[in-house]
Amino acid sequence: MNKQAEALGVAGHSALLDLQADMGQFEWLSSLMWVIKREAQENGPRSMDVIKNLADIGNYLADEKASTLEDICKRLEDDLDAVGGAQ
Repeated sequence: MNKQAEALGVAGHSALLDLQADMGQFEWLSSLMWVIKREAQENGPRSMDVIKNLADIGNYLADEKASTLEDICKRLEDDLDAVGGAQ
């Protein structure tokens, strides 16, 4: 295997591991949306406060995920450029 192919394999494997690890946050977001929906349906006396707090958590998770994915894409792009880009 030549060095470019080896470097590309390492970069791809690293990106795959990062993405697999990040899938957990999407599971958290799914659970969070389920709890928000349940809270809205119950419409208890403190439901709006709970929903607002949960929405803040969801916003934080989404922002963190976007930042993480941006970093992964940049690192992969740099790795691909280092081995010759999309020739």
